[in-house]
Amino acid sequence: PTGKPELVEVLRSIGSSSQYQPELALGEDLPAPERFEDLFADIPEAITNGGWLADRCDFLPQAAKPMLPRFETGDGSSEKDALHAMARAGLDALLESVPASEHRGYNERFDYEMGLIVGQGFAGYFLIVADFIGWARNKGIPVGPGRGSGAGSIVAWALGITKLDPIKMNLLFERFINPERVSLPDFDIDFCERRREEVIRYVRHKYGEDRVVAIGAYNTFQSRMAVKDVGRILGQSHGLMDKISKALPTSGELTDEIIHSEEIRALLTTPESGEALRLGALLHGLVRNKTRHPAGIVIADRPVEKIASLEPDPNDRQQAVTQYDMKPVEKAGLVKFDFLGLKTLTIIERARVNLTRLGVELDPYEVDLDDAKTLKALSEGRTMGVFQLESGGITQACREIRVDKFEDIVAIVALYRPGPMEFIPLYARRKKGLEPFGTPHPLLDDVARDTYGILIYQEQVMQAAQVLAGYSLGEADILRRAMGKKIQEEMDAQRQVFIDGCWKTNSIPREQAEELFKLIERFASYGFNRSHAAAYGLLSYITAWLANNHPAAYFAAALDGNANDTDQLIRLAQEARKRGIEILPPRIDADGKNFLPVDEKTIRWSLSAIRGIGAGAVDHLVSTFSENPPASLEQLIERCGDRMNRAQTVALAASGALDEIARVERGTIIATVQQSYDGLANEAKAKRAGQISLFGDQPAALQTSRADDVPGEKEVLQMERDALGITITSHPIDAYRRWMEAEGISGPTEAEPLLEHMPLRIAAQVDEAKIIKGGKGFIGLRISDAQTSIEAGCDENLENAHLLQKGAIVVLQVSSYLSTGQRKYRIDTVERLLGEEDKGTSDPILIIETDENFDREQLRSLIAQSPEGEGRLRIIQNKMRTTTPPVVIIDDSFIKQVDSVTGVKSAILA
Repeated sequence: PTGKPELVEVLRSIGSSSQYQPELALGEDLPAPERFEDLFADIPEAITNGGWLADRCDFLPQAAKPMLPRFETGDGSSEKDALHAMARAGLDALLESVPASEHRGYNERFDYEMGLIVGQGFAGYFLIVADFIGWARNKGIPVGPGRGSGAGSIVAWALGITKLDPIKMNLLFERFINPERVSLPDFDIDFCERRREEVIRYVRHKYGEDRVVAIGAYNTFQSRMAVKDVGRILGQSHGLMDKISKALPTSGELTDEIIHSEEIRALLTTPESGEALRLGALLHGLVRNKTRHPAGIVIADRPVEKIASLEPDPNDRQQAVTQYDMKPVEKAGLVKFDFLGLKTLTIIERARVNLTRLGVELDPYEVDLDDAKTLKALSEGRTMGVFQLESGGITQACREIRVDKFEDIVAIVALYRPGPMEFIPLYARRKKGLEPFGTPHPLLDDVARDTYGILIYQEQVMQAAQVLAGYSLGEADILRRAMGKKIQEEMDAQRQVFIDGCWKTNSIPREQAEELFKLIERFASYGFNRSHAAAYGLLSYITAWLANNHPAAYFAAALDGNANDTDQLIRLAQEARKRGIEILPPRIDADGKNFLPVDEKTIRWSLSAIRGIGAGAVDHLVSTFSENPPASLEQLIERCGDRMNRAQTVALAASGALDEIARVERGTIIATVQQSYDGLANEAKAKRAGQISLFGDQPAALQTSRADDVPGEKEVLQMERDALGITITSHPIDAYRRWMEAEGISGPTEAEPLLEHMPLRIAAQVDEAKIIKGGKGFIGLRISDAQTSIEAGCDENLENAHLLQKGAIVVLQVSSYLSTGQRKYRIDTVERLLGEEDKGTSDPILIIETDENFDREQLRSLIAQSPEGEGRLRIIQNKMRTTTPPVVIIDDSFIKQVDSVTGVKSAILA
């Protein structure tokens, strides 16, 4: 950049990860030719070739028309005739399920759209999109119901590009193609995340490898990363630069005010760190590296290299990308198509396949949009696993609005964004009838009736301009764009057109028209595309319907789609359990790689989701034993010992995948595996040392586990948690349920719905505890029982806060509060569930609460008459407690006898 020659060397150093050498930086002025000749004296051709290249560079800017390939119709018909025939046939098929009395409206809309599409020369574009979507559907590749404004086209619906009826959904075509402003339409298409590349390969094959190219993109320096990058080439420690960068704003340029603030200056402990801050500020907004657009592909009628320069794809050197990024590509005449990957489509398709496996055939896109069970669950905030609606804040919005129709979901998708979010409480109050609603002019009643007087959608802004000021929908879209982009010159011109139109069309006085313009302008600044909200709202509804009507099939699919996200796996598994689904351990068989429903009430965990095993080992297990599962542990280790190490096989055992093979306690299986691998290691070591094995050349027999090496129940549960990220056999809190019931203490599952109204004492396991950086002594926690995880926080100086260690079982006083529309949880008190003397033991403990009449001798006599065992007794009297060493077998019979001892108020197994 001009005036900043040092940045060239800084950028070179960052790009090559080398030490910054300021002496190599160029001066302020371009060196004289003689200086270059001296520098390149050993390779003079570098100078002459530079001139040769410059002489051959030429550029004549011109407005390029879209360079789309002609679509081959197959029968020699024109593109417009082929489009009309295909779309007409598609619409006729769709109208079979529409009452005949409504056909006229559909046909008129079809003719209107077709006239615009053909008239503006877009027939080929629609055919190309319909072709690759049709190919994908025929190959069983899930395609989204629509995305963006394209969902508002009845022709797109008829061609199978979208899945939404735009008339039934009240969607506007002019938001997609504006008859007043000719510009190429832009379909964004969602495909199954796992199979998106197949569609791109099809397009490359159909139109030519050299005519279908990914669009390049450029990442630019943001201030935080720029400062860290410069600090690295200046030799500064990672810790220091990390601390400095985290003190900087997350976005925007570094102003002098920020750089010279007391907080920042205090962190600059070395001259180099100050220099890193100065240079990092100069880098903001400059190109950091080249990458590939995540979805954009161009399809051209000629080799793309004849239109735009190409280079190897940074992510795949076998493919090319344009050196232009998105906007110059379009200016050059190349047409962009967005092939997006959406995991939700993969999950929905997987759920459909799971249902087929269970004997249920259905099309998820044809489910009843008025299903009472689904709407009730959403209104109660049961949104875990539901596309777009599962975050805390939007879940709260579902509760607040009391979702009872599909239209509410569309509204929530549009409202839950910065800006319009403030209207959620107003929408909710008006919907419930707690507040009357009207509109600023009677002509807007029909426009805003379904949204309770609030203009939520961009299409409503367009309709408002149409009914108030006589705009055509195309003109209204131009007004909407000007308002949304805050283009002042256009806004000033549109204001006068609007005011004049209000008077001419409806005799609305100037002052009132000005107020209406201001109101519409405010709504236009945040209005959301209704077509997109409806399309994505449909996906939200489908996932909610599946979760509530076929939870085993759906949650198996959702778990499968999130197999690499441990936190989400935990949340989904807990939600499945809440819905009465039993989760079984993994199994080594042909289907073992996936989460699968066993029946409508049971899901089996996936081998692929066992931590530390790896895809290669899972593939080997499944291929080795798909036809004949291992009959014994010995057979498993014998056939897989060379492909799986000790840690992998122990994880397999801890997950429960070997339970059905070994048919003994999990702890025994784990110990046996550990000892067998130790034996194999010792034998190998002996052979390397030249020792003779007592067993000759035969493989070592499976070792029999020694009792003192067998992990206890708590250790087994912890190993299961380490292997799966969650315990599916049981939860550590389950051992305390009887005591919790006696004490009136809830777990997170029972408490969560009530915490909104009152503080509660709950018992839970601490799954995660960490100091929140920048939180000024705030501890962030995740606590759980078998069915629910709650994220909460507390002051690190809270009494007993030291007990909040990962894996601890504690009693907490928890309260809730609302913050920026989201319900959050605060821990007010922390208590130990059991005494310090119990920590680390798995011995059963009987908690005996007594009164002043307690007969201690009667209890001693009972113990003496009972079989000896590992059970311990904790006797609580007058707030004093005594715990015995292991003395007795604690079973139901013993507990009943203790209950009958004089002065015993309760006897609860902890």
